[in-house]
Amino acid sequence: MGALGFTLGGAWMVMHGKPYGWFVSVIFGLALIMCGALFLPGAFSLKLAQEGFVICAFWRRHTYRWHDVRDFRVIEMPHGMTVAFDFADGATRPKGSDLAVALTDADAALPDTYGIAASELAALMSAWRDRARADQPG
Repeated sequence: MGALGFTLGGAWMVMHGKPYGWFVSVIFGLALIMCGALFLPGAFSLKLAQEGFVICAFWRRHTYRWHDVRDFRVIEMPHGMTVAFDFADGATRPKGSDLAVALTDADAALPDTYGIAASELAALMSAWRDRARADQPG
């Protein structure tokens, strides 16, 4: 609601001859669009499969294999608790993982907890990883 209010406020400023209202309207209008995108189907999802898991954030998909992940754990972020994970030795690390380690002390993190507690999601993903590793021959 705040982004909508500021967008309308910027439009009001433009209508009253204040050119910096364009800046306010554009910045908060973009924020309004991004917030609205969160509610569109398929924008964010997590799919667990036998081979690994797929994280979809803003319609961009990232696939990780279970045997490339060492562990899952709960970390605190500014927006709340989330699930972080580290890559196994020898696994290919995606771009940005060095920055993620510097910021969170983890190689990567899930963008959401998908409606369940972070501790439950970490346990669920650990169970899927353990089952996948047990099913692998050798």
